[in-house]
Amino acid sequence: MQAAFLTGGRRCRGLAAAVLWPVALLVLPAAEAGASDARCTVLRIEWERDAPGRSQGLLWSIERDGLLRRSATGKPRLGTADQHDETTLPRAEFDRVAAALLAQGAPALAGVHDDEALADGGWARLALDCADGRRIEVWRREGAGPAALDRLQARVEAELARLAPRLP
Repeated sequence: MQAAFLTGGRRCRGLAAAVLWPVALLVLPAAEAGASDARCTVLRIEWERDAPGRSQGLLWSIERDGLLRRSATGKPRLGTADQHDETTLPRAEFDRVAAALLAQGAPALAGVHDDEALADGGWARLALDCADGRRIEVWRREGAGPAALDRLQARVEAELARLAPRLP
């Protein structure tokens, strides 16, 4: 539910980044307190990132049933339009990506990693939806957090770069 607020419609994206980010700082750590173990059968993976001044926000969604979706959210004030691509992905490929992210420590990094001195800046979100109903979310702003988070983010980006040629 927190993600719905923070990734809402195009018109309120600026508002979400400026006003609702502090809410995430208060709500997400408590919501994710029980999500620190790696025993998660992943059903869906989301990777989202954006930054002020970037021409488009980016959202990747990979589902265990085989759907791979990439959405770039346009920003009218910068003259960019929404773009959406999707294709199918073999289940074994999804399972490989999910296992890699779990092995990289995503559950242990759940929560919000932020520099409280920053009021704005680039951010990224990784979400893993588990079969038992849990949602493991890792939020990061402007490179804050431990070195393990650098490795996790690099792994996510590498996996998505590897999958990107499958999209039309």
